[in-house]
Amino acid sequence: EPVFALRNVVVLEPLFRERNYTVLEALFWPKPFELPGRNHAVAGFSDVLALSGYGRPDDLAAMVSAWDALLDRIRPDLVVVDNAPTLALAIYDRIPAIFTGYGFTLPPAHETRFPKLRHDTPLLMAESRLLRNVEAVQRRRRATIPATLTEVFRGRFRALTCVRELDPYADRQDEEFVPLEARARHQ
Repeated sequence: EPVFALRNVVVLEPLFRERNYTVLEALFWPKPFELPGRNHAVAGFSDVLALSGYGRPDDLAAMVSAWDALLDRIRPDLVVVDNAPTLALAIYDRIPAIFTGYGFTLPPAHETRFPKLRHDTPLLMAESRLLRNVEAVQRRRRATIPATLTEVFRGRFRALTCVRELDPYADRQDEEFVPLEARARHQ
């Protein structure tokens, strides 16, 4: 039985109006965090994580705890994750996941680091610091600690929802990755 946790239940309500699905409001950061020294655009996905709470362990722990409470209530057998980095951490090594998204929001996860997309721009926060914050949160939760940040976003299956030409990671090598155009050919 599907349960939908959506960031904007109002906009998507017409899609669910005549169906008997459970629809909940998803947890999300109300606005990006301000980080000291931020005076430029994001350089890659690790910057998105820094701005989405991974840069502050106490705040990240609070949000992951809220996701844990929601997940404990729903008790899902599988989670489909689309651009929900904190949910990804909450389910890491706990609940099987399918990761989906368009290009930028579904970064390659087969390497030990996320690739930089802008080499002329420094990272907002070192990926090693973000990983230390994740380790601190996972220790508090008594949960599995990932060896890399990319591990959190691997899941059982990954599916891109845009064509390769619009993917900023056009050279991705994820083994479990299935591009949209390949799925379309098999149907």
